[in-house]
Amino acid sequence: MPRDEADAEDPNELVGVTLPASAADEAQMAVCIVEEFLRMGMTPEQVLRLFRSPSYRLTHALYARRGEAWIVRLVSSVEADWRARTCRT
Repeated sequence: MPRDEADAEDPNELVGVTLPASAADEAQMAVCIVEEFLRMGMTPEQVLRLFRSPSYRLTHALYARRGEAWIVRLVSSVEADWRARTCRT
């Protein structure tokens, strides 16, 4: 089978599903996302750009639901916490 044709019988085909989540689950997921990008070396402003950009569906969906102010506070809080933890070691 050529690489560019999908095989309906392929058990390794990537399939995405949505799961119901509470507001607390969503907030914790957002914390994990922000921390992951900060650990990769992104600046807080670069992380904010990911949330603002519709090209990044998950982060932008959180941005649309929670709003600019919530995302800015989240990035600032996670960045301060992460910096405090890394400076101690």
